[in-house]
Amino acid sequence: LAFLSEQNAMLIRNTNVIYSVLSGKEKVEDNISLGDLLRQLNDPDVKRGLFLVLKILKAIGSASKEG
Repeated sequence: LAFLSEQNAMLIRNTNVIYSVLSGKEKVEDNISLGDLLRQLNDPDVKRGLFLVLKILKAIGSASKEG
């Protein structure tokens, strides 16, 4: 359970870093709640940016499987 909790916290921190980069923030908040993060991710521009990042990661994963 502790491992899953830590993994969840890391996911929230990583998503917050991605959001901060996409929204042009210079400082990344260290402690952010899941609710605050979800509110920030409702921004349509941020959603498009995240989907683009996910598509790129998927393409990289597919290419590494093939080659």
